[in-house]
Amino acid sequence: MPPPARNGIILSPNVFTAPYYPMSNSTFVQEALTVVGAPEILVNVVSRRVRLLGQGARPLVEVHPRWTLMEIALREIADHKLTYELFEPKESPAQPKKRKTQIGGK
Repeated sequence: MPPPARNGIILSPNVFTAPYYPMSNSTFVQEALTVVGAPEILVNVVSRRVRLLGQGARPLVEVHPRWTLMEIALREIADHKLTYELFEPKESPAQPKKRKTQIGGK
């Protein structure tokens, strides 16, 4: 039995429910991962950028209306619009703790 027709147009069940994505999520992730290199760093960079976008920051790339904040952040990284910087914490020289000792009966 064919799908129901409205005004002479045959509708299939998934015509309007399937979202249109020019690229899949895995493509976004793979492209961003080639730029960053380490998945652990990518997760941190994306999560910080998603937080900023959620707070109202403007996207640095052209955005498709159905993209999520995560996809926007991944696209920014893949297009080299968003960078990151690793820093090493300063190491303090190991010094023994000084104890205050009281001499006398005070």
